[in-house]
Amino acid sequence: MIQVVVNLFSGLLLAALVWRKGRACLPSGSKAVRYFKRAGVLFLAAQVAVYALFGFGEIFGGDWSGAGHLAQALITTALAVLAWLRPREGGLALLAGVAAFVFSFFIAGSLPAMSVLFASIVIIALPQALAGLCFWQASRSR
Repeated sequence: MIQVVVNLFSGLLLAALVWRKGRACLPSGSKAVRYFKRAGVLFLAAQVAVYALFGFGEIFGGDWSGAGHLAQALITTALAVLAWLRPREGGLALLAGVAAFVFSFFIAGSLPAMSVLFASIVIIALPQALAGLCFWQASRSR
């Protein structure tokens, strides 16, 4: 839950930055910039697909709480668009969400079983972390 709140907050800050300053000026002809940005979007698309799978699976199973996963998918999609426009700040926003997610396991008091911890980090945190690193690297590429 904390990842959703951090992603939402950082997404709103990023949207305000894009609204105020516009998109980042990166070399448009650079292959490295294009590849890193595309890779970042692909990682986030995988994360959105997982959220959509969870959300629709729960909703079609009769549990309307799956709509929360669809809200997560919407927030992640918005972050992907904003990170495309401002890769440096978008990468930092994505990494902040990952840090909050991983940190939430340690402040919860009791860690879940290693299989649950590993699965949730691989499914939820890893794609967002890789996307954040890709967008950050895109902003540094020339």
